[in-house]
Amino acid sequence: MSDEAVESKTGKTWSRWFKHLDAAGGKKMTHQEIVAHLHDKHNVRPWWQQMVAVKTLRISWNDGTDLVVAFYPKGEGKCQVVAQHAKLKDAKTSAKMKKFWADALDRLKEILEG
Repeated sequence: MSDEAVESKTGKTWSRWFKHLDAAGGKKMTHQEIVAHLHDKHNVRPWWQQMVAVKTLRISWNDGTDLVVAFYPKGEGKCQVVAQHAKLKDAKTSAKMKKFWADALDRLKEILEG
């Protein structure tokens, strides 16, 4: 889904929605709460509520860290996947998780591209 399409139907581009949801506390919201926020505060229509809500995946782990996975459209049939693992305890753990997520995304790419 292009930035132009989402902006024409919702009033914001993908990056503006991601920034807005982060500022609105989206990291702590469930999928249903994001959908309700989009409906109540922005009058976004139901189909687009779902589209905006599922473009980011937010997970809070028991260790207190947060993972945000975002999907950015990159043309017909392609997207960029970005994993951001936050609140890691130190630089060593950060480097370890950076390698972990890079390897995981490489494996996903291999699976999807066959």
